[in-house]
Amino acid sequence: MNNMDENTLNQSDNKGGGMAEKPKKSFSPNNNPFRQLYVGESVGPEDFVRLFSPILVKYSLALFQSGNLVIKGFTGAGKSMLLNLLEPTIRIAYNRLNVPFPIPQEFSKFIGAGINLQTSGVGRFGNRPIDMDYATAPFYFGDYLNFYVVADILLNLQDILKCSEVSSQIGIQATQEQLDKFAVELSKDDCWFGGISEVTNFQSLCKALQQRIVIYKTYLNFNLDEIPAKVKSTKTIIGEPISITANLLKKVRIVNNDVQFFIKIDQFEELAWLGAKNGLGSKYQEMIHTLLGSRNSSVSYRIGTRRFAWLEEKTMFGTTAPLEKKRNYLEFHLDNEMRRKENSRSWIFPDLAEDIFRRRLFCNGFQIPTNTKSLLKRVLGPNTNPKDAAAGYFPNQNRKRAVEVEEWWPKKWKDFLFQLAENDPLSARFGEAWARQKGKEVVMNNIPDSPPYPWDKIYWKKERVEQALMQLASRSNQQLNWCGRDDVLALSGGNILTYLSIFQHIWDVWLRDSRHLERKSNKVPVFDGIVQSVGIIEASTDWYHELAIDERGGKNRKKLISHLGVQFFKTLIEDKPMSNPGHNGFSIDLEQIENNPKLASFLRECVDYGDLYDGPHTSKLKDKRKRWKYYLNPVLSPYFKIPYSHTKEPIYVTITRLVEWFEEANVFLGSNSVRPDNQIKRRRSRNTDQDNSNLLFNF
Repeated sequence: MNNMDENTLNQSDNKGGGMAEKPKKSFSPNNNPFRQLYVGESVGPEDFVRLFSPILVKYSLALFQSGNLVIKGFTGAGKSMLLNLLEPTIRIAYNRLNVPFPIPQEFSKFIGAGINLQTSGVGRFGNRPIDMDYATAPFYFGDYLNFYVVADILLNLQDILKCSEVSSQIGIQATQEQLDKFAVELSKDDCWFGGISEVTNFQSLCKALQQRIVIYKTYLNFNLDEIPAKVKSTKTIIGEPISITANLLKKVRIVNNDVQFFIKIDQFEELAWLGAKNGLGSKYQEMIHTLLGSRNSSVSYRIGTRRFAWLEEKTMFGTTAPLEKKRNYLEFHLDNEMRRKENSRSWIFPDLAEDIFRRRLFCNGFQIPTNTKSLLKRVLGPNTNPKDAAAGYFPNQNRKRAVEVEEWWPKKWKDFLFQLAENDPLSARFGEAWARQKGKEVVMNNIPDSPPYPWDKIYWKKERVEQALMQLASRSNQQLNWCGRDDVLALSGGNILTYLSIFQHIWDVWLRDSRHLERKSNKVPVFDGIVQSVGIIEASTDWYHELAIDERGGKNRKKLISHLGVQFFKTLIEDKPMSNPGHNGFSIDLEQIENNPKLASFLRECVDYGDLYDGPHTSKLKDKRKRWKYYLNPVLSPYFKIPYSHTKEPIYVTITRLVEWFEEANVFLGSNSVRPDNQIKRRRSRNTDQDNSNLLFNF
């Protein structure tokens, strides 16, 4: 088998970007290339170039065009990786490694700068109040952000000027005299309120900005008794120094007029955590809203946030005016781009997953074969044929257990099913279900002589194959098997972190399984189905156990998810006719949800944290009312032993039934159950179809 040479690697990604010519690490046979899951903020620029997949860039071009943008996504969706493309150090690394910069040329004339709210020390604003008057605290936060971002702009400007190729591509040129003149003029601007008036040149400007940042960090870390009086009297207005800096750089012709300034504010959710401590987090969020609401065309802001932190109702600081989507900013839902669409040909995640996989292995010293169209399929194989999977659940057992017959069924029909099960347990299970469905009982007295059988209708089988395999695994007291490229991609749910976590566990299982073997070859291994299945189940179990860790309301969400998972499993297992193979999710009338704000908010939190996936549901009911459907995060399917595929109709529930699920799960919202006892004297039957939402509580 031939291996990729240097030229092949540089051309390996026909969607743009390519790979660096040499792997960073030498090969280590006992190393798990997926041991490190997060790489967005933890790797250097050159490693970033080697690991970052440019495939998503062409679907994210809004990030590199003017205007404010909020990039929303779950943990591990790839927000920080995308935002890092704005960093000059990353762009310079592409140039140094002779790898094409993945952003199209027409969108590449920009200077990026900003702040990561997690790594920049903003969290310390929740540890110590700067002023006993909490009303002034947001102004100090805004001042800190101004100084931090302007300092970053100037630092990045210096980095760009050191690389002539990149500076000419962007449109930046400067002599030391120009920089010094710019520094003095900037320091005299009224936006600083005299706070940096002592500046005499570019170097002293950078020093003055850093000194203010250090003062804040020193105080917030309890190494300073009081904020200096000069800082208190020269607090800047959030955003003003940033826009004035950008404008002045163009005015003095250091930066060309057509160059964009992109200011990223990443890890916005950190401010939500601050809110849990002293309530100031929401005020700090309002300060960021003010940045977006200023509608200043000098700079464009890029907010990276997890979904739960970007609330529906957003006000700007010091006013009741709302921040308006489309008018003040646009949203880019990274999760939506990665999710599978009804038309699978438009699903971009498989290509992205393939490229990420190749890059991880290449960077860890593995030889990447050139004659393999899909390395994932080579390593994982295709999904197991359903017929073979069913037979695998009964390797050394009496396969009659594959079917469950009723005592009153005709003997010939029972014998037919038992005999069929010996050769094809899956077909026998389909035959059993067919006979149990209304109107199809006649098959028991008109037994087919040979295939194709009545239950071999393509769509009838396709819709029920996952439920059938689930029931067969249960009847044989076996775990559901999970393996193959399609299973791994589907269980990842379009999330990069989930995908990497699954591979981390699979690789760990393989290392344990082959520990007695001498591993010296750097050829890419092939994982058998058992290794994959064990690894996937371990990944799913870990994901479930981490649901409640360090997340607000996580314990309640975990209780609901656990109850739903058990409910779905029980419903699918007990459905012997397999009339409802889609009952691994539920659908509810949208108006009923909207009329119950607390319950709606809780479900929305489950979605925002990635515990549930949701979407509009086209109702099959005659009333054609708008409905909304919910499913568990696919990665939880192995833990609950339920299918991840969404076929046929989900469970149609009323608000009454949904509330019962909450109660059964012991989920409390606030101080009361979702249904106070004094408002409902007795529960309705679980099987009722009557809508009792008018009896429910007021939240």
